[in-house]
Amino acid sequence: MDRLFIPFENIESVEVRTLLFQGREETDVLKISLNRAPVTNWSMPAYSVLRKPIAYLDAKTLKMPPTQIDTIWLPLQILGSERDYKVLLSTLREKVDAAAFPEGFFESRNTDYTDSFTSMWFNELRSNSSGPRLLKEGTLINSGAYEIAGSYGTGGFSVVYKAWHHDGIADAPQAVAIKEFLANSSAGQVSQDSSLRQILAEVTTLSKLDHPGIVKLKDHFAENGRVYLVLEAIHGVDLRQYVAQHHPLPQSEVVALCMHMCRIISYLHSLNPPVFHRDLSPDNFMLAHGEIKLIDFNVATTEESAHSTVGKHCYMAAEQFRGEHSFASDLYQFGATMHFLCTGKDPEPLSQSNPSTLREDLSQEFCGLISKLTAYDEAQRPASADLVYAALEKICGVPAL
Repeated sequence: MDRLFIPFENIESVEVRTLLFQGREETDVLKISLNRAPVTNWSMPAYSVLRKPIAYLDAKTLKMPPTQIDTIWLPLQILGSERDYKVLLSTLREKVDAAAFPEGFFESRNTDYTDSFTSMWFNELRSNSSGPRLLKEGTLINSGAYEIAGSYGTGGFSVVYKAWHHDGIADAPQAVAIKEFLANSSAGQVSQDSSLRQILAEVTTLSKLDHPGIVKLKDHFAENGRVYLVLEAIHGVDLRQYVAQHHPLPQSEVVALCMHMCRIISYLHSLNPPVFHRDLSPDNFMLAHGEIKLIDFNVATTEESAHSTVGKHCYMAAEQFRGEHSFASDLYQFGATMHFLCTGKDPEPLSQSNPSTLREDLSQEFCGLISKLTAYDEAQRPASADLVYAALEKICGVPAL
């Protein structure tokens, strides 16, 4: 695959231009002037830009020996992803003499790119929206950076793929998961825009999270009327699948799993502002090599006042049906998930769970904790995930009946 490499050590100057391309005005185009001194290092910090996003470079230029290229025209807004943008700017700042850039170059771009990238996504979806179709194995997307290797499953207007990441640096491609969001071409513009904002909210949330128990966002981009999130690959099963394979789980194992989950919830609630997941359920906790990972932040929010009814009915607290949520709402969903781990059955909607009615071998203390977590009145639930964790620690020393 053709790539353009920018040798940072050979940059003499950087100018910002506005150009007319195919009848469309492109702003924020970098004119990068190079000297022809020998390049001593073509690995890193040379920066690789995939061919497709670079609209101003023809095949002849790309195939020229690097030392014969005097000027590179690089439109920032059509880089493959926001991650590429940030990597490029941070490397330019680190490797190139500041005198090569116009005054205020970095300050203006570090703050305004997110809005531009959001606009690019809106325009991409509006202009290229097409009907549902599953990407075939071997399909290359994002200019060949990712190769589809299969599908994990579909739901609503999203598909999750197995994929390989070809970054041009590592010796072997890296396994990733790619979540593809489809634009609903039959929906109105307001509905499409709302869906896109929800996707962008998931990107914003995931990009700020750093916890071993939370799936990591690696990249994101828009292409052909679709938005893609590139996530770490988790080689395991969700807790619904795990319970189906191993039910009934002994109380000691359920408690151990719940302690892992509780740490994750505690982390989310401790952030400033706190993150409310709003869709905790056995389907969104993955178990891989003995470790728990929380996934699917599509409806997560940092706003306590975000009035919307989201979640799975059997796992939603009463206040969520009214479009409200709080720390206690996430804890209710956690308690409902605990009920499922014990019984292998979804709890009754809008009910206070007590798994002892289905399993007599569980301790009263453990069943009592689940009942408190799923109390109808949120004021009757434990006040924090930390208190729940402390209760689980005590239960560890209480044998099952």
